[in-house]
Amino acid sequence: MNDFVNQFWNWYVILLVLVSIIACGVLLWTQSLPPPAKLDTTGHVW
Repeated sequence: MNDFVNQFWNWYVILLVLVSIIACGVLLWTQSLPPPAKLDTTGHVW
């Protein structure tokens, strides 16, 4: 495993994990917003 002694890979994995966690949080936040207000209907009932 001498190929991975460079500090670049350490920071690359840390950054990748942080970006993934933030992206999951943003996804959860956008999906938890209330739906937009109901639009008026024309009175038809299906």
